[in-house]
Amino acid sequence: MDDEVQDPKAQLEQECHPRCTQQWSTYEECKARVEKSGEGDCSGWYFDYFKCIDKCVTPQLFQHLR
Repeated sequence: MDDEVQDPKAQLEQECHPRCTQQWSTYEECKARVEKSGEGDCSGWYFDYFKCIDKCVTPQLFQHLR
């Protein structure tokens, strides 16, 4: 079925990643520290990254709505 509607959100998130590399790098650094030490949590940094992604995706996503 070629008429099936595709959700553009995943593609838009990939396109927005370059705008959020600072947040992603901070999250990755935290993740490496936690893996090395065996304790800690990086959820705050992960949410900062997705806040950046959502801020970029949202205006573009609403353009796809009919």
